[in-house]
Amino acid sequence: MTKKSTALGIALLFILLTICNTEVYTNSSKPPLSRTGAPGESSTCAASGCHGGAANSGDGAVTIEVKEATFYQPGETYDITVTVEDEGKSRFGFEMVALSDNETSVGSFTAGDGSEVNEGNTGREYIHHRNAQNNNGGVFNMQWTAPDNFDEGDLTFYVAALAGNGNNNKSGDLVYTSSLVLPVVVVGIEDEVKPSLQINTYPNPTSDLLNVQYSLIEATSVQLSLYNTNGQLIEVLYQGTQAAGEHQLQSIMLDQYPKGMYLLELVSGEEVRTEKVFIF
Repeated sequence: MTKKSTALGIALLFILLTICNTEVYTNSSKPPLSRTGAPGESSTCAASGCHGGAANSGDGAVTIEVKEATFYQPGETYDITVTVEDEGKSRFGFEMVALSDNETSVGSFTAGDGSEVNEGNTGREYIHHRNAQNNNGGVFNMQWTAPDNFDEGDLTFYVAALAGNGNNNKSGDLVYTSSLVLPVVVVGIEDEVKPSLQINTYPNPTSDLLNVQYSLIEATSVQLSLYNTNGQLIEVLYQGTQAAGEHQLQSIMLDQYPKGMYLLELVSGEEVRTEKVFIF
């Protein structure tokens, strides 16, 4: 091998290493968009080859916490924390998107320390890390503001996170993904029902007591039951025969149940009415 070819090989190796390190530092500055693993995206950073290993192949995890909320109300702003954990890793990053059932962005993010918000080519809004430093702790705080109307329905947060070892290349880095469904609470808007069966719940959401009002056009058997979102019966709140007219069950205690969404089912004869009940 001549000195000229040896020098050329060294130069090419130097260029390759420079490109790789530039990619690493670029992604620590901010990640490429559309890498959360959400529907409509091609891949995560693991699948696209930016970092080694399949997604969720390590012992770590990424979690999404919406502070003091298991549902959202239109127009409200919520504090959100994304936490990335993986023992032995020292550099963490993330990217998250909020999507409706039709896979479009819902609401808007406000960045906190160490993050920023950008819009992707598909029109989706992403929040992600910015200038990730070694030993940055893996905890990212931000805010999300819900849309002003009920049209978007329930939403899902999708997040992908990176746990890196800080060696300035992709070896040893691991990607984790997670998602969180946040239902919308519609208060004061009645579903379409037959006029023979009306129901009203208040306060809803509630932290402890629930009152239920309903009307019957004729004497009939009545059963009021509480279910979880998996369809499992939690409690039969009332069962009996009642006359036609207005009825009210007051001060039903719900504080013994975990926070979240439940389904209140009223069966009157052959008619069934279901209402969402939220405990916070």
